[in-house]
Amino acid sequence: MNCFSIAIYIAINFLLINHFCFSKRLFGFAVEVKELKQTDLPYADIVKKFTSIITPANAMKWGSLENQKGQYNFDDADLIVKFAKENNKYIKFHNVVWHNQVPVRLQKLGKDELLKATIDHINVVFDRYAKDVLYADICNEIFQDGGGQRRENYWQKAIGDDYVELVYKAADESRKKFNPNLKFCINDFSVEGKNDKSNALYEISKKLKASGLIECVGFQTHLIAGSVPKDMKENMQRFVDLGLEVHLSEIDIRMKIDGVTDEELQKTTKQSVQDWKQVFENCLSVKGCKVMTAWGVGEPDSWIPSTFKGFGGGLLFDNKYQPKVAFETIKELIPSPDGSCKKKLNQTNSNLKRL
Repeated sequence: MNCFSIAIYIAINFLLINHFCFSKRLFGFAVEVKELKQTDLPYADIVKKFTSIITPANAMKWGSLENQKGQYNFDDADLIVKFAKENNKYIKFHNVVWHNQVPVRLQKLGKDELLKATIDHINVVFDRYAKDVLYADICNEIFQDGGGQRRENYWQKAIGDDYVELVYKAADESRKKFNPNLKFCINDFSVEGKNDKSNALYEISKKLKASGLIECVGFQTHLIAGSVPKDMKENMQRFVDLGLEVHLSEIDIRMKIDGVTDEELQKTTKQSVQDWKQVFENCLSVKGCKVMTAWGVGEPDSWIPSTFKGFGGGLLFDNKYQPKVAFETIKELIPSPDGSCKKKLNQTNSNLKRL
């Protein structure tokens, strides 16, 4: 092989690696400060080893950052940002507008006051964090649990349907100042398959995308074992066709663990393993599905037992933060966070320069 052929080979290899790196998916966990601090648990080591991106499960919510007007507590959020920087992890900001974990004082505000309070809050937190985050959930769970109607949160009551676009416009003005590359998402649950709720999410996403206000949509993917929608890939694709990234943003797959026989539990556990694999394969088969985030690391930090009585087993690590069969099954599907893409690109680039 002559020098010209070698150069062509290396150049093609460089282009292929470059394409792979820039189209690579990100895998992550929603993290809690309390667990990250516990040195007697492997929690932090698991996050360091397997993730490319982390989502603060609670630390960046309005009620955590500014429960009292103008009185900000950045301690937990700062710790997560510090952890991410030290370990080369991306961050997804979660979230601005939600019907939970927001200051009660907001419900007393009229339209103009609430919009101003929201803009002020966005500006303060973006000033501090926008430069450090890759994605941000601006509006979270704007639709009712059972369908495509708007949820009666504080903003819906005070402002009406227009609040979503107004909040995104305000956030857009803020990101222009603090990080123009920050990508905005809209996030909701029970939208993994085609239904009234995902249709409503599609319509608002289409409108926001056309206005240049969002870049990604989050399918929370809180599932029950055996309930992965058959049309999940098709549903993801229609959002991708709008020019949006799709994120599986809060994955857990719960199962009934109380009041069942050992045989029933074994059968459901096996189904859960298959479901985790199916969910990951669904994302990997849709080019625009870019991020997969499990909503917690191990069972001690799962929200499921306190919310769904008798259910559990929804995460990838057990009560002692040991990997479950589900994790071992999908391990090879998890994008590597070790920086191997960057190393390969640098090495190939060096080879080209030597020719």
